[in-house]
Amino acid sequence: MTRRKPLLRFALLAALIVTVPLGITYTPHSSAAYTDRATAITPSTSPNALRTAGSGFKATNTYIANTGMSIQTDGTLWVWGFRENGLSGTGVASVPGTAPPSRVILPNDGYTGPGGQRRIIKVAGVSHDNFFPSNFDMTGIAALSHDGIVYTWGGNQVNNVMGRPGTGATFFTPGRVNIPTGDGTVVDLISTAGVFIALTQNGAVYTWGWAQDHGITGQGTPTASSPTPQRILQGAHSIGSGTWNGWAVMGNNNVVWWGRANDGYSFAGSPSGDNVVGIVFSPQRSNTLSTYAQSGCNNPGTVAGSPQDTCTIQTLTGHSFGNQMFLNTGQVITWGNGSQQGTGRASNTPVANNTPTPLALPGNVRIQKFAATQEYVLLLGTNNSLYIYGRYSFAGGPDPWTGAMSRTNLQTPTQIVALGATVTDIGGFGYTGMALTTDGHMRLWGGSTSGSNTNTHSSVRNNWGVSTTPLAPSQPITLLRLPGVDS
Repeated sequence: MTRRKPLLRFALLAALIVTVPLGITYTPHSSAAYTDRATAITPSTSPNALRTAGSGFKATNTYIANTGMSIQTDGTLWVWGFRENGLSGTGVASVPGTAPPSRVILPNDGYTGPGGQRRIIKVAGVSHDNFFPSNFDMTGIAALSHDGIVYTWGGNQVNNVMGRPGTGATFFTPGRVNIPTGDGTVVDLISTAGVFIALTQNGAVYTWGWAQDHGITGQGTPTASSPTPQRILQGAHSIGSGTWNGWAVMGNNNVVWWGRANDGYSFAGSPSGDNVVGIVFSPQRSNTLSTYAQSGCNNPGTVAGSPQDTCTIQTLTGHSFGNQMFLNTGQVITWGNGSQQGTGRASNTPVANNTPTPLALPGNVRIQKFAATQEYVLLLGTNNSLYIYGRYSFAGGPDPWTGAMSRTNLQTPTQIVALGATVTDIGGFGYTGMALTTDGHMRLWGGSTSGSNTNTHSSVRNNWGVSTTPLAPSQPITLLRLPGVDS
C-alpha cells in the first residue's frame, strides 16, 4: 500500500457523518485522588547494579517522528535523532542527528525540594501524523516533572502546540505550561500526534495543540484550539490517546472518546469501538468500551496502568491502523483496520475488525506491556520476549529471526527472537522501535521518515557518543550501549 498524502488522509470532511456528542461530567463518590509523585530512583554507583533494567533507563512511547527519548531513573531526560527547532531542549536551534544525545534540564522556577532539581517522570511528543518530523508548526515535546508541572519545547505556537506564550528561541528550552492549580497538580501527560492531554489529581482533563480540523482537542468544534490548556472534562479516572483521538475512563461504567473516527477501510477504525463513522468534537460516551470499566475506575486523577490503578481498564492507546486496550487481567483487546494488519488477527468484515476482540500470543503467553510505532505494535510477554504485529510493507520492520529489515507484514503477534536478549521494556516513535534488555543495552531499528526509507536523522544509533550508524536505508536491529554499563 502506498502511503496516502496528508491532504488525502483527511479529505472529504463534509462526507463524514458528524456525531454531536453530549457533555459528560462524572462526579466521584470520594474526593480521594492518586497523586503520582514517583520518587525517582537514583541508579546505584555499583557497576553490577547498572546491568539490569536497561542501565537505569526506561523506554518511551510517543507520537513524535524521528526524535528518540529515554528517561533515566534519576529523572534525567535524553533526546537524540531529529533535534531541529530547539527539540534538543538545550537552548540551541539545531543539533546534528549524529551528535551525542542531548540532556534536558528543567528550570527550577524556585524549586527548593529534595535534590535541588526538578526530575522528569513522563514525556510526550507530537509531530505531523507521527511520520512528518520537520513541520515545526506541528512538532513539540512536553515533559511532566515529579512535582506535577508540565514543560514544553521544540515547536511554536502556530497551532498552540507549546501551550504557552512566546516566539522563536523562547521555545528552544523547556518552559512552563500554565494549568490552573485549582484542579490540583498534573499527575499524567500523554498526547495524540498533534494534541497534548494532561490529567490533574482531581480528575480534570486539559488539552492544547493542533485540532487538525477533526476536533482532536475535544474543545467543541473541528478547529477549536486554545493558546493555553483548556479543561474539557472533570472527574476523569485516567486518560489514553491514539494517533488522532483521546479517551478518558470516567468510572461508573463510563468511557468517553473524542477526535477522528474511521470505518474499517480507512486507517485505525473508530476509537469508540462502536463502529461509528464520523468525527466527535467533544467527549462522547463509548457504549462498547464502557462495558469494560467494570470496577476500580472511580478514583479520579489516576495514572493509567500504574500500581495504584485498580481499574479493569489499564491502558488505552492506538496507532495508524488500530486501537489497543489493556485490562487488569493481562488481556489485550484490539480493533481497527484488519486489512492493514491493525488488529493482530486475520482480517474479517469491517464490523468484525472494528469490534474490540481479545488478542492472543503464541503459546498462550500473557502480555505485560504494549507500545506502538506508526504502523505496528510491540508486545512484551510475561516471558520477557518481544512480539510484533502490524504493517511492515511501507517502511519496514525487523525480521523476527534475523533482525534485518523486512517488508513482510506480520498479521498476528510474532516473537522477535533476533533480539537475542531478555527484554525489560519497550517503546517506539515514528517508524522506530526500541527495546531495553537485561544486558544493559537498548536495541533500536527502523528510523525512516515520512516514507523516505532512510535513517536520515540517526534515530537509530550505535553509539552514545557520535553515531556511525548509516543514514540509509532503514536500519536493522542495532545495539546501543547505554552509559554506565560494564565494558
